[in-house]
Amino acid sequence: MKSEERQRPTRFAAAPEDGGNKDKSALVESSIAQGSVILAGPKGDIALDWRKGDKDRVRGIPPGTYRVRTVRIERTKGEDQWFLSMTQMPKKPLRFSSSKRVKLETSDTIRFAAHARPAGKQKLSLGFSIKGKAGEGLSIYRNGKRVSVTYTMFDAKGQRLGSGKMNYG
Repeated sequence: MKSEERQRPTRFAAAPEDGGNKDKSALVESSIAQGSVILAGPKGDIALDWRKGDKDRVRGIPPGTYRVRTVRIERTKGEDQWFLSMTQMPKKPLRFSSSKRVKLETSDTIRFAAHARPAGKQKLSLGFSIKGKAGEGLSIYRNGKRVSVTYTMFDAKGQRLGSGKMNYG
């Protein structure tokens, strides 16, 4: 299904209303203090939301097999709203059974790698990757705008060779 054809996910932002889980939902917790997880499931996408201060960290979803599509971890620092958006998640399916509690463990670890190769006389071609702990594709946002990573290259003697800004894509 193309992304423009995909329907908006069904949102689950609170614990099951019945408290006793009479509808036999699968119960999902997350290590995310604030943010969301989008799961691709048998009947479409489901978005699970967690907010700072939520008293109940459990969300009830229809039982079934799902795949993590996206994770968004949010933070506030001063006046700035930051979030990490993780995509290209591992394809391993997750099975959620009726009335069973599962905790989704996520990490805000960022792995940054740079690669350089010759690209002609006195030139280098640079490549960068920003990944999550498990190899997820990762984008960093501040106040709704994607943050570009700046870099400075040095030679073995510590002499500055150049600097620039990484572009996503």
